Amino acid sequence: MNQRSAARFAIAKPVSRGVGLLLHVPALMALVSLPLCVIFDEVSGVRALGVTAATGLLLGQALFWAGRGHSPTQSRHAMLIAAVAWLLVSIIGAIPFVLGDHISVLDALFESISGFTGTGMSVLHANELPHYLQWWRSLSQWIGGVGVIVLLLSILPPRRGALELYYSESRDKKLLPSIRSTARAIWSIYVGYTLLGIGLLWLGHVPIWQAINHAMTAIATGGFAITGDSLISATPLAKALYIPIMIAGAISFYAHYRAVSTRRPFSALFGSSELKLFWFLLIIGAGVLAADNFLLYQSNWLDSVLQWVSAVTTTGFQSEPLGHWHPGTLFLMSLAMLVGATAGSTGGGLKVLRVVLLYKSIVWSVVEINRRPHELVRLTFDGEALTRGDAESRVRAATTLTYAWFMVSALGVLAMAYSVPDSTPLQITIFDVLSAQSNVGLSAGLVGPHLSAAGKLVLMTVMWMGRLEIIPVMVLVAVLVQRGTRRRA
Repeated sequence: MNQRSAARFAIAKPVSRGVGLLLHVPALMALVSLPLCVIFDEVSGVRALGVTAATGLLLGQALFWAGRGHSPTQSRHAMLIAAVAWLLVSIIGAIPFVLGDHISVLDALFESISGFTGTGMSVLHANELPHYLQWWRSLSQWIGGVGVIVLLLSILPPRRGALELYYSESRDKKLLPSIRSTARAIWSIYVGYTLLGIGLLWLGHVPIWQAINHAMTAIATGGFAITGDSLISATPLAKALYIPIMIAGAISFYAHYRAVSTRRPFSALFGSSELKLFWFLLIIGAGVLAADNFLLYQSNWLDSVLQWVSAVTTTGFQSEPLGHWHPGTLFLMSLAMLVGATAGSTGGGLKVLRVVLLYKSIVWSVVEINRRPHELVRLTFDGEALTRGDAESRVRAATTLTYAWFMVSALGVLAMAYSVPDSTPLQITIFDVLSAQSNVGLSAGLVGPHLSAAGKLVLMTVMWMGRLEIIPVMVLVAVLVQRGTRRRA
C-alpha cells in the first residue's frame, strides 16, 4: 500500500465507523414510533417505519464493521462524521414520508432535513398527514435539537474520540468531567423541559396530541406544527404559553445546568455577557417590533412579541403571515435570525456569544491603540483574565465563522434569486434564505408545495450547512476536492 492509499484508508475507517454508529439513531427512532401505528390504526405506517428501521440498522452495521479497527477519531474525522452523518440520517429519515404517504422523494427529503436540522420549514400540509408522520416530524426535530451525536454519546460506553465528536456538533462546553455524563445531563434537562412544556400547553387548553408535538418542537427550537397554519389560529393564552418554552430552548444547557445545580440561578441565567445581550435583544426587540407593527398595521401586540421571540430563539413558529410585512420589519427580523440563540442551546444562527466576541475585539483594539507606552492592557471576558493568545484565538474563531456564514448567505441568496419567479421581492428571498441557514423556519411566502425543485435544493443545502456551522462541510468539500485532484494527477 502506497502512502496516499494509506492516508485515505486512515481517514475512511474512523469516518465509516462513526457514521455507521450514527445511522442507528433513525433506526431506533422508527422502532420507538411503531406503537403509534397500532394506537391510531394506521397500518401503512408499519411498513414505512419498518423499512426505515431496517435500512438504518443494516447500513449502519455495514459501515460500522467496515470501519472497525484501531484508528483513533481525530478532530478532522469528527468533522467529516458530522457532515456525512447528518446527510445520511436525513435521507433515511425521508423514507417514512415516501413509503407512508406517497410524498415525492424531493419533498420528503426537504421535510426530513428541515426536521433533523431543527429548521421547521415545510412543503407539506401537516394537518393532513397521518398521526405517525406528524409524530415523525416532531421526533426528528426533538432529536435534532440536541443532536444525534449527543444522543449516541449518552448511550454508548466511553471511547476514544468522544470529545472530538461532541465538539463537532457545535458544542463548546462540557457540563461534567466526562462526555458521557455531560450528554446524559443534557438529555435529563431536555426531557424535563419537554415534559414541563407538554404540561404547560395542556393546562392552557391545547389538545393533548398538539401539546405533545408542539412542546417537543418548541423546546427543540424547531417550529414544526401539526396545524395547517402554525400558531396563527391558536388562542391568546396558548400563544403566551409557547413563549417561555421557546426561550428555555434557546438558552444553553450549561446555563440551565448551573441554574439547577447551584444556589445562584439568577446569575446562571442572566449573569454572562452572552445572556445579557440575549435578554436585551429579546425584550427590547419585542417592544420595538410590537410598536412598529401596531403603527403600521394595528397588529396585535402578542402576535408581534411571539413572532420576535420565535425569530430570536430560531424556533420558527408563525403567529401571522409575514409576506405583507414592511421590508424594514423583515430586515429587523432577518438580523434577529442571523444572530440567533445562545451557544450550546438547541437554537441556530451565528450565536450571541460570537456577536459578543466580535464586539469585545473592537473594544480590545481601541484600548490597544489608545494605551500609553509601557502600559499593560488587561484582557478580560466575563471576569476571566485572558492572555493575548487566548483572546486572539477566540476572536479568530468567531471572525472565521462569521465570514464563512456571510459567504454562504450571499451564495444562497444568489442561487435562490434564480430559483424563484422574477417578480419575487429581493427582501423576501433574503429573509427565507437567512431563515433556512439559521435553522429558524420562518417564511415570508416562498416556502411551500409550490416552491421549485431548485429552490428546495438551495434551502436544503443552507439548512444542512447552517446546522453544522459550515466548518465541517468545508472540511468535507476540501477532502473531496483533494481526492479529485489526486486522481487527475
